[in-house]
Amino acid sequence: MADPAPFATRTVWWLIVVGAVSFGGAAIFTALNDRVQSTGANAFSVSAIGHQAFIRTLERLNIPVVVSRYHSADKVASSGVLVIAEPTGWTLDYAGFAPFLNASDILYVLPKRRGDPGPDRPNWLRRTELLHRGVATHALGALGLGGDIVRRDQTDLWTTNGIGIVPNISDVQLIIDVPLLQPIVASEAGILIGETLRGGTRIWVLSDPDVIANHGIGKGNNAAFAVALLDRLRQPGAAVVIDETHHGFVQRPSLWRSAFRMPFAIVTVQAMISIAVLMWAAAGRFGAPVPVPKPYKSGKAALIDNAVNLLETGGVARDVFARYVAGVQRDVARRLHAPRRLDAPELVDWLDRIGRARGLDETLGTLVREADDLMQRPRTDDARFLRVARRLNRWRQEMIDGPRRHRDRRAAA
Repeated sequence: MADPAPFATRTVWWLIVVGAVSFGGAAIFTALNDRVQSTGANAFSVSAIGHQAFIRTLERLNIPVVVSRYHSADKVASSGVLVIAEPTGWTLDYAGFAPFLNASDILYVLPKRRGDPGPDRPNWLRRTELLHRGVATHALGALGLGGDIVRRDQTDLWTTNGIGIVPNISDVQLIIDVPLLQPIVASEAGILIGETLRGGTRIWVLSDPDVIANHGIGKGNNAAFAVALLDRLRQPGAAVVIDETHHGFVQRPSLWRSAFRMPFAIVTVQAMISIAVLMWAAAGRFGAPVPVPKPYKSGKAALIDNAVNLLETGGVARDVFARYVAGVQRDVARRLHAPRRLDAPELVDWLDRIGRARGLDETLGTLVREADDLMQRPRTDDARFLRVARRLNRWRQEMIDGPRRHRDRRAAA
């Protein structure tokens, strides 16, 4: 006898379901773990001071955009541009800026505003305020430049405008007293965009971020100004890489995370389906092995058993029974030399007279009527056919050899 399975079928299915849910949950958590919610001045923010609208504008214009969270300078080709927008606090200094100098062109945007999140809508700001000018001055110092920051009322009087589009900025923030900064867009009050070189890297400094912030990009010609600015820095078709490591959003490359992003997600889904099908196929064979069927036997007894099994499977017991009843009658009539002219009812009467004369308890007439009754019923248990067939066989033996009680007395004598 085979050993019982170590787990019940229900337990096996529960193990499969729990394992699949656990694996799926881990995969989804890994895939979504890189989602960032922020209200600050960064690429992930949809608040007033965020840069999401700037990124969407570039994407609508089919400009390749990459929001980078690891080794940003390495992702910029010689024809692309690296954007470092609004570093605040002490996240950047001159030494910290050095790794970005691997890029050929950089757009460096100075910080200007901060905001407080609202209690009911976490992605929105309850209020905003201007940062102290020293924050922007410190960010400017990360480039190794001196200088200072001033703020003026809105001005359209740009004495220098290499972009060719007039921006719309209120409380404009400008750079002053920086001899190493070549004006690209400037007024008599200061520089809005200036250019400097550090080794082989060209750096454009945008002193006021309102032209790319969500609250300001839709004002006047600010969107066109921001796009034209990038077009001056990059070659046609080149990518814009927006660095977010300086805001603390560092994320190292992960094989698991990449597996659930397009186009690799297609291969991952196919692999998961294959594993699920394999587990489904293996679940039916879980536990103790199925016993090996017995080999076929030879001999007359085995042949009879196989024939009986085939007859039972085919559902032909009724036809076999009818032929057996007729065959027994013919065999007994032949052995007792019954007259040939007798029809079926007359033959039954003749055999029953012989049976009464020999002292049989069973009569052929009774057996034939019971057989006819069984065959006329639409559904009959095969066991009932078998019981009548056994009685008929016993009647046959007693008609030929005599009643059993007589045979027992002869054997005893």
